[in-house]
Amino acid sequence: FLGAFASYYILWGESFNLVNMVAVWVILGIGCDDICVFISSYRRAPLESVNGQVIPNHLRLAFAYREAGSAMFVTSFTTACSFFSLCLSTINPLPQFGYFLGILVLIN
Repeated sequence: FLGAFASYYILWGESFNLVNMVAVWVILGIGCDDICVFISSYRRAPLESVNGQVIPNHLRLAFAYREAGSAMFVTSFTTACSFFSLCLSTINPLPQFGYFLGILVLIN
């Protein structure tokens, strides 16, 4: 949040719109979605290897990151692009809102 706010402050100055406070809820929603995708991928990770040994937890987590990482990246990147498209708006608070949320999604 601080990195996105610093970037916003450099570009737009001190005018921080009240609309930007919605960013907290948007980022929480994106984070919850990513957690659901990751947990689903973790549950699909195999519990036992072919020879019957239990697979350690760190290898199951590595499997989950490999499986869910690309999906989480693509959804976050397309969400950031949609927020950056608000920068083309002529309505005053929308470009600032789009820039702030786009940077926030990319940083988080």
